[in-house]
Amino acid sequence: MEIEEIKKVIIDQREEINDFFKKEKIIERELNSNNLKRLLKHPNILVISGARRSGKSTLALLLLKGEKYGYMDFDDERLAGFSQYDLNKLIQSFYELYGNNLDYFVFDEIQNVKNWEVFLTRLRKTKKIIITGSNAKLLSGELSTHLTGRYIDFTLYPFSFKEFLTFKGIDFKKDSSVFSTKEVAQIKRILEEYIKIGGFPEVFNTSLQRFVFYPNKRKRIKIIN
Repeated sequence: MEIEEIKKVIIDQREEINDFFKKEKIIERELNSNNLKRLLKHPNILVISGARRSGKSTLALLLLKGEKYGYMDFDDERLAGFSQYDLNKLIQSFYELYGNNLDYFVFDEIQNVKNWEVFLTRLRKTKKIIITGSNAKLLSGELSTHLTGRYIDFTLYPFSFKEFLTFKGIDFKKDSSVFSTKEVAQIKRILEEYIKIGGFPEVFNTSLQRFVFYPNKRKRIKIIN
């Protein structure tokens, strides 16, 4: 790819990130972000792994809030022809856009690029790097072989029920463990919702679509909650 093409993708993705943080409801996860950020020391790479749509990219960007960083999501159809030989062009593109004093880089789904781990082995010596991806792909053979002892893995899970309550705007932090009848009913109602849709953050920010299928019939009815 040409550098100007790469720069356009970088700019577009950064605009998407800014729009996301403006429009969507973001909550702090139940983890010690300061301790996690302290792991961002070269020559080690911070790997945030977990199931798809569990909020890995959002967590990575929250960790770097207020910092100057370069970000690339390789799960982008415009990067279908992106190869290992373009990775150095990517770094040059970041420098041309943001200046030469970038210390942080976030690479989302970088396992889509062949020989990515060799590139990071070199980059990690001078830069602080976060990579995110699903467990099945990211933590398979190549990462273990080439980066053994050179990365710290953190697994992010979907929202806990407590985080789900926070997302719903409910805070029952009380000195007493006794709740009113109204509060108990409200928590039970939200628990039923949590059990039904699970704890994946992206689900909460979109309209839920449920499809009712009828046996031996080809039609279905879509219900928007």
